[in-house]
Order: sequence, then structure tokens, then C-alpha cells
Amino acid sequence: MIRQRLAVIGFKSSINIAVIVFFASCIIGYASNLAIDTLIQKAVIAGCLTGLTAFVLVKILVKYIPENIGMVEDKDNEAGT
Repeated sequence: MIRQRLAVIGFKSSINIAVIVFFASCIIGYASNLAIDTLIQKAVIAGCLTGLTAFVLVKILVKYIPENIGMVEDKDNEAGT
């Protein structure tokens, strides 16, 4: 359950990262007087690659989280009391 929540949070954050990088690239490109066509192309490429990288990294990191994290063993039932 915790593993799924972390994955969803990571995937949402990778989308946010891609959007932020896209707009930051647009602002930087506009400040450096690039042509609009070139600016949009480079901003889309930068946003997509950054978002994809974040997505893959989250997927790899979530794979290493154990399934039974957060589960508590009930030792009273094992002792028979």
C-alpha cells in the first residue's frame, strides 16, 4: 500500500517537473532572443526528457521498496495469550 502511494506521488511529481522545466526553458529561451520555433522545440525536448528521466528514476526506486514495509507483527497472538 505504501509502495503504491509512493509510486503515485513520484509519477505526479515527474509530471510537475516536466511542466516546470518546459516553462523555465521557455523563459530562458525568450531571454536569449531565440526564434519562437526553436524555442518551443527545445523547451518541449527539455521538458519531455526531464519528465521521462524522473519517471524512470521513480519507477526504479519504488522497485527497491519492500512490500511488507509498515506491517507490524502481532507477537501476542503467537504466544497464545
